Amino acid sequence: MHKTKAVKIGIKTKLLVGIIAPLFILLFILGAFLYTNVMNNFDELIQHEIQAEAKVGKEKIENIINQYYVITDMMTQSSNIQRIFNDTKQNHIEFKQSSLFQFTVNELKRIQSRDSIIQSAWIVDVNNSQLLRSDGYQSGKNWGDLKARPWYDLVMEKKETILSKVYQAAGTNEDIISVATPIVKNNQVVGICGINISIAKLRENIANVTVGENGYLVVIDRDNIIIRHPREELQLKEIGQAGYSTEIQQAIKNNQSTKGIRYSVSDRQYYGSVQFLDQLHWKVIGVIPYEEITSQKHEVQTIILIGFSICILILIAICLKVAFSVVKPIEHLTAVTEQLAAGNFQVDATVKSNDEVHVLSQNIQSIVRNLNTYITYVDEVSYILNEIGNGNLVFELKQSYTGEFEKLKVALLNIQKTLSSSLSQIQNASEQVAIGTEQVANGAQILAQGATDQAHSIENLHSVVQSLSHQVEGGAEKTVAMNEQVGEIKHRMQQSNEQTKQMLLAMENISKQSDEVRKIIKTIEDIAFQTNILALNAAIEAARAGNMGKGFAVVANEVRDLAIKSSTAANNTNLLIENTIKAVDEGGEIAHLNVDLLEQIVVDMETISLSINDATLNYGEQSKQLRSVTTEIENIASVIQSNSATSQESAATSEELAGQAESMQQQVAKFILSK
Repeated sequence: MHKTKAVKIGIKTKLLVGIIAPLFILLFILGAFLYTNVMNNFDELIQHEIQAEAKVGKEKIENIINQYYVITDMMTQSSNIQRIFNDTKQNHIEFKQSSLFQFTVNELKRIQSRDSIIQSAWIVDVNNSQLLRSDGYQSGKNWGDLKARPWYDLVMEKKETILSKVYQAAGTNEDIISVATPIVKNNQVVGICGINISIAKLRENIANVTVGENGYLVVIDRDNIIIRHPREELQLKEIGQAGYSTEIQQAIKNNQSTKGIRYSVSDRQYYGSVQFLDQLHWKVIGVIPYEEITSQKHEVQTIILIGFSICILILIAICLKVAFSVVKPIEHLTAVTEQLAAGNFQVDATVKSNDEVHVLSQNIQSIVRNLNTYITYVDEVSYILNEIGNGNLVFELKQSYTGEFEKLKVALLNIQKTLSSSLSQIQNASEQVAIGTEQVANGAQILAQGATDQAHSIENLHSVVQSLSHQVEGGAEKTVAMNEQVGEIKHRMQQSNEQTKQMLLAMENISKQSDEVRKIIKTIEDIAFQTNILALNAAIEAARAGNMGKGFAVVANEVRDLAIKSSTAANNTNLLIENTIKAVDEGGEIAHLNVDLLEQIVVDMETISLSINDATLNYGEQSKQLRSVTTEIENIASVIQSNSATSQESAATSEELAGQAESMQQQVAKFILSK
């Protein structure tokens, strides 16, 4: 009995895979897209939130510090302070010696009492190097600690309101910063007004600003020192010492305002936004702990995953219901077809369905009825095919075939006719094949002998080309060595050219120095001329003096002779220098000609070098082409050897083919052919 093959993949599985799998893939792609967008938007929202909170903190700190900028500026406009500065400057007295001392102290106290953050208010007389503070302390003139104050150099350099770095107040050792405004007259700083701000109170004020739920502000001064941080161990440390990671350090040191960035401090993760305070040169970092961001992310991720899980479960339920409604009647029809395949035609293919499956069941019932009719056809066809298998092509069909089986009857009769004709032709063709194969074998032997001779000739040609290739490569190596020698000669000629140019410069310097010597000689001639005139005047005066001037006349004559000799020596020296300059000029012209000649030689050497380079390239190209020729010859030799082997195989195959043709004749003789 025929057994049906087991179903590997059922329709239910195909439906589920065909429906659910594409939907799952589509849902997964859509979910991944939505998830990525949501997470990106979430990150961008967090960045904007951190940046916005950092800007709020920045504005608050700016507002806090700016009010102290305004206070110190108002101090410089105070009439009492200006008058006491004028009094101490004009009279060179100490603050306490001025009649305005108490008025000024009271005004400084009022300024201090305006805000609890103000630790003290003070003024400095730069001319007399003295300080007056709101608590009544005054340093006296020539206060030696003035220039050591952190705000002093900055005020004197910028001549504008500044904010100092953090330092400890004298006496109390309290951490403070100072806002200082200069009083400038005639572009000179004559006084400084300032207030000291308590860092502790400032931190308390900044601590009220929160970022997100658990975030905070970090304040860093112009020297990258942390002024305020919720972790006390990091306060007043430089950012590098505090363990800030590279990306946040770079933004702080470059005074950049950034969006939210992820960074670490001592291996703890944070999100933060750096904001630069232009006027104060401070930096503010709005910080949200990494745990807070990740918890919010996890909440969003959980919501997305739950939503997608619910959608997937609903989708599975719908797909299962559809699959079962379609597959159940098909499974019944599958059982019916298994019975039919097993040879049992007494089956019921009726199913309850309103779709195409009902039509399928009716068609199966019709097939069952027709199968009983077709069995008689099958029996006769089996008998005829068995006779054909035994070599008997003489038969007669007795059944009347209907429908598609009529084609089977026509086909069997066509087989009878075609096989009889074909086998007769095969018998005749096999005789012709036997004769042709003998001729092919003879031709193949001749072709194999010719291929062997060609292979020997190709080997000789290959040896000649290889020898020529080695000669070309040797010539290329020699041109390379020659090119290196020419380069060395060119280098030496360039060195000689440079030395000649230096000699030419030295001769020009000699000519210039000769001009200076001419000036000196001209001066000597002028001195000799004046000396001669003086000697004449002295001789005249000596003559007038009579006997009293005889000694002076002798001296005058000697001076005159000396002047004449000096003039003569100067003329001779000048003539000698002129001859020297002329010789130097002639040497310069020769040196110029030598330089031009050396430069032309260098140009010619470059031309020779280029020619040798071209020859080297040509040798290389020829060597490359010869190697290609050698490769092609080797390929031709390989083809010829292959042809020789193929010819020998063809001869052997022809002999075997002749034997097969004889065997074919014997097989055809077994059939009984219809006429």
